[in-house]
Amino acid sequence: MMVRPVAFNAAIAWLFIIGAACFALGAVPSYENAVGAAVDSVTFFVGSLFFTAASFAQLLQA
Repeated sequence: MMVRPVAFNAAIAWLFIIGAACFALGAVPSYENAVGAAVDSVTFFVGSLFFTAASFAQLLQA
């Protein structure tokens, strides 16, 4: 399977951006107050999935 390096780099970048956005959103106190602790925890978990996927993609790239 051939993957263009530019597209692969862009995909990795977007995975990190989405993961970071989830972490930033989950850290906002008013977000946790609005949605509750359970949803806030899910937000962090989803962010970790995106970060893990990006890290795995970097491993494949290396």
